[in-house]
Amino acid sequence: MNKKILIIDDDLSTCRILELVLGKKGHEVQSVNNGNAAILVIRVQSFDIAFMDVHLPDRKGIELLSHFKKVCPQTAVIMITGDASGETAIQALNEGADAYITKPMNIDYVHHILEQTIEKQKLREDNTLLNRKLQQELGEKIRAEVTLTNNLNFIQKLIDTFPSPIFYKDAEGCYRGCNTAFEKYVGKSREEIIGRTDQDVAPRHLENQYLSAKDIMSQNGNELEHEASMQFADGSIHHMILKRAFYTDSGGKPAGQFCIMVDITGRKNAETERLRLSTAIEQATESIVITDKNSIMQYVNPAVERVTGYSREELIGKKPSILNSGQHPESFYQEMWKTLSEGKVWTGHFVNKRKDGSLYEEEASITPVKDNLGHISNYVAVKRDVTEEVRQQRKLQVAQKMEAIGTLAGGIAHDFNNILAAIMGYSELAQEELPRGSRVRSHFDEIHKASIRAKELVHQILTISRQDAYEKNSVQIHLIVKEVIKLIRATLPASIEIKARVSKCKPVLAEATQIHQVLMNLCTNAYHAMSDTGGILEVSLAETRFEFPIMVRELTLPPGEYVTIAVQDSGHGIDGENIGRIFDPYFTTKPKEKGTGLGLSIVYSIVQQHGGAIRVQSKAGEGTCFEIFLPVHVDPVKRKRSDEKKIPRGNEKILFVDDEPELASLGEKILSTLGYTVEIFTLGEEALKAFQIRPEYFDLVITDMSMPRMSGIQLATALRNVRNSIPIILCTGFSEQITDNILECSGVRKMMLKPVTKRELAGVVRTVLDTSADSVSVNNPGPAAE
Repeated sequence: MNKKILIIDDDLSTCRILELVLGKKGHEVQSVNNGNAAILVIRVQSFDIAFMDVHLPDRKGIELLSHFKKVCPQTAVIMITGDASGETAIQALNEGADAYITKPMNIDYVHHILEQTIEKQKLREDNTLLNRKLQQELGEKIRAEVTLTNNLNFIQKLIDTFPSPIFYKDAEGCYRGCNTAFEKYVGKSREEIIGRTDQDVAPRHLENQYLSAKDIMSQNGNELEHEASMQFADGSIHHMILKRAFYTDSGGKPAGQFCIMVDITGRKNAETERLRLSTAIEQATESIVITDKNSIMQYVNPAVERVTGYSREELIGKKPSILNSGQHPESFYQEMWKTLSEGKVWTGHFVNKRKDGSLYEEEASITPVKDNLGHISNYVAVKRDVTEEVRQQRKLQVAQKMEAIGTLAGGIAHDFNNILAAIMGYSELAQEELPRGSRVRSHFDEIHKASIRAKELVHQILTISRQDAYEKNSVQIHLIVKEVIKLIRATLPASIEIKARVSKCKPVLAEATQIHQVLMNLCTNAYHAMSDTGGILEVSLAETRFEFPIMVRELTLPPGEYVTIAVQDSGHGIDGENIGRIFDPYFTTKPKEKGTGLGLSIVYSIVQQHGGAIRVQSKAGEGTCFEIFLPVHVDPVKRKRSDEKKIPRGNEKILFVDDEPELASLGEKILSTLGYTVEIFTLGEEALKAFQIRPEYFDLVITDMSMPRMSGIQLATALRNVRNSIPIILCTGFSEQITDNILECSGVRKMMLKPVTKRELAGVVRTVLDTSADSVSVNNPGPAAE
């Protein structure tokens, strides 16, 4: 198809080449050499395609492109650029260009791009025509549905005014509808008739006066008329003419019959009334609601009944506001009705409420329907239930947020672990220099315990970010509960009284830091509930035995022994509307600046991971009680406490490298107290030079991973090039990029995850020095990390 093409380029040779090449293909080609000329041309002429140079003498091609898209959006634009990097082309495409070619031009490629552009233009035009056709068909369908619905309502009202009994049945002979006269005739209500057969409705001794459904439907769609003597409910006998007509389904097969029973006892020659009944069977999965101009529902399809839980009878005659959830402000509905009253289609998102009170979400399109005079007579709403889609989107958002939290945790772990390493190391050194039982030493004991807890907490956060399994051990829960109470007591104001009933219980299989976090989260929530008024915080621990399975929320706990932890407050409580959602991620009733909605979600997740369950009891204004049930675990192996073992020592020479001077100094102090001779360096290059001078002097190298200019892996590789047999220990704060293969190739014997205790460091150093094994392992659970 020949096209009218405009070439805009200040390069005369480019214009001539394109004129020649495109002209040979039968296209009508016109050239201008600047942007202003192009603007003048398109004011008086229209073009199918424009070849536009990015760099014009009077204006930028991108600027001209934007002008083209405003003035003649139907013109396809192919940008010409000499930028080989493609950055200019990408910018042009982002601004609306259809394609681009680069200089020097390849003629075949020019033809290829032109053909592609022409094809895209054709597709756009076809798509526009198709959309118009679809809109026209949709309008016709809506008008047809409105007509059918109006006819149905009219006919039902009409047959109710008839004095003659009227009914209609399906192909199986079951009643599907009737009028008031037929109800009187059989002495039954419409509800007692619909869905039943003649044998159910008619007196037993008159069953034979009815034709069977099989006989009736065998008429193959022809009208059937027969006369019969029939007994009414009051016992009187009437001579009737039954005129039947048949209707078919969408496939043309017989679907049922309708019948008018004309009483010809007094007037056999009276005209027979014929009844036409149109039945619209709505099978769409989308909900369809038709209202009058006053928003009174006139028709709802089965999908509406399925989604809302209301029957058609409960909805028809009422306004859609029966479904309002209270989730939208009044301004939302005002804006919607403003759009509809102007005769425009409104599209949007509803959060509505089912009959059972549960919420659902749906995408809706509401269209005003106008009569022949152009006045709005009805509204048609087509709605799609997107509750599950929204739920999945929210789950994805939660997963993305958790991924972001994991990324953030990994980013700060290295520096935080270095700080912890210094706190832990120096507190250990201070402990050793102070006499047992001294008050100052007890302070350092608490510092050391806190640093161990912080280390475990960082490891827990990193494990969450990697979604690894936690290492569980046999834990004495009462020790953790007492520790949390001690910590909470020191932080809560005097307006909150703490009552503790903690019994020594059997151990549970758990990760201690996680249980600590669960209790801290629950106690913190209790404090927030009483922060304004004060109150009582009760924490209890006891053993419970269940003889039978019990249901806790949606979980079933098997019979057995459990440790029960209860955290109860006398705060404002939780109302019934929110209590079912408190464990949902990011759900919170606190102000945005005071809560993230993660606390109880984490509690619930941790308890489930430990094979337990959590129960909450609360009423607004009466406080809240959380009960946690954890299965008892008896560890058959009585392990000796690690701190009762003697710390291994040595007298070898160690090269210690860490870019943090305080950590390098700490390493020297700790290793020196163990009997080793230590030389420290804060730069990998300097450590390598010292090793190159005396490669046989050192028995072991301990190096940090993350260091400027030369990483620990690079240093290890360089050291092995000097002396292949030198054993190396790599210390790291966090890195997901270190694999076992990298460690093996670089010759690292062991990797330690910071921070490490003196005992851990002593054990690993002694193990590496005493063994010649080449395998790589990690002293902490989980994948290698820096």
